[in-house]
Amino acid sequence: MRGEYSVYWWATGMGDQYERIESLVDIKTAMKAVHRVVRGPARFLSERVMVTDGGDYCNLEWSAEDGLTFPKDETMQELFPPTKKKP
Repeated sequence: MRGEYSVYWWATGMGDQYERIESLVDIKTAMKAVHRVVRGPARFLSERVMVTDGGDYCNLEWSAEDGLTFPKDETMQELFPPTKKKP
């Protein structure tokens, strides 16, 4: 569906298991959820966050180690920095 987004979250130690934290919401709500996970207290437990649209296409991907991995945009990189340092 157009204009509907879902947000998925992987916690440290969960492996391939994830939790859907928002389902079929508008982009503003989806981005608030991403910001809450990446910049709030959950950032210490977060391994990966992904936003998909109604067609199940990836619109945003963040990892604790690399920060924003998709889309590659300098402005967005500043909003969603990595939380873990690479060895």
